[in-house]
Amino acid sequence: MAVTFEVVRTLSREFADLEESTMYGSPAIKPGKKLVVCVPSHRSVEPDSLAVRTGFDERTALLEDDPKIYYLTDHS
Repeated sequence: MAVTFEVVRTLSREFADLEESTMYGSPAIKPGKKLVVCVPSHRSVEPDSLAVRTGFDERTALLEDDPKIYYLTDHS
């Protein structure tokens, strides 16, 4: 099963502290004002991507584990 924003939105409804919101005009899930996941709006992202908040150590591990799935973009 592909993990789409709709799948994430449905799962997020199981957590009382998460709410649907926006980030730069794109759909997002947040607990208050901190981002958990959103549909990225930057022109450099791959189609059907999700932007997910992680710590730096976890991000490094994900990038090393599967660089075909996990990637960073230039935000300039």
